[in-house]
Amino acid sequence: MQHTDSTQSTKRRVLATTATIFHPLGLLSPAVILYKIFLQKLWQDKLQWNEPLPSQFQQEWNHLHQTIPQLSRIKINRKVIRPRATNLQLHGFCDSRERAYGACLFIYSTDVNNKTSSELLCSTSKVAPLKQLTIPRLELCAATLLSKLYKKAIHALNITVNQSYLWTDSSIILTWIQGPPNKWKTFVGKRVAYIQETTAAVTWRHVPSQSNPADLISRALNPQHYQHPHNGGMVHNGLYSSHPVGPQQRSTHLHMTWKLEMCTLQYYSLKKTLLQDSPR
Repeated sequence: MQHTDSTQSTKRRVLATTATIFHPLGLLSPAVILYKIFLQKLWQDKLQWNEPLPSQFQQEWNHLHQTIPQLSRIKINRKVIRPRATNLQLHGFCDSRERAYGACLFIYSTDVNNKTSSELLCSTSKVAPLKQLTIPRLELCAATLLSKLYKKAIHALNITVNQSYLWTDSSIILTWIQGPPNKWKTFVGKRVAYIQETTAAVTWRHVPSQSNPADLISRALNPQHYQHPHNGGMVHNGLYSSHPVGPQQRSTHLHMTWKLEMCTLQYYSLKKTLLQDSPR
């Protein structure tokens, strides 16, 4: 990742700098979406490629540009499956806001000693289209994005996944997905048909908004919030565990007798702390 001078920036230089951020698995999505949103602003303002950025854009880019080197210092555990695993589950989450939407996948594994772990596998993000959409339609775009991510992950893993669960915090989306595509208008019907075809063997469930890890992607997160003073900069992958509902702890009860439990303080977890200084 090359760190270049941000003075007298142009749209060409901004795009070139942003393109140096290499994260094929999308692990930096909550931060990288900030740069995508900024690029969309430049396109919306119809700036020429070599035209200097207006002062307000230059100031915003200077701030964003200073955060790029921090991305290289982020460490994320890539051992995502326990040794001698006997059961593997995929848990995917999606969320959207007015500016962006995103999706992420976690792999939950159980070994022969019945020990479990859950690790972030991959994620992705997109800026919301310039043509304003309603929140339910943006949530549907996020669910479609999650379906595409799930399809790619299943193909790439080349291992047996015992169960797969996809989660959304939108009850409207669950209603759309459960109905016949031809019941809805074209925009909704086409995406519902794709989701149903791609995730036919998957269980869709509801997750409360405050427990949805994909919220940090759609909200966007400054790279400095990935760091944690007590773990030497190591970012935990937002460990979650899924199991039958038991005694109430720090977890949130979910629909269909399952619960999703927060297990770490970083990245896709304990958003109360991380969201205090993140952009609204």
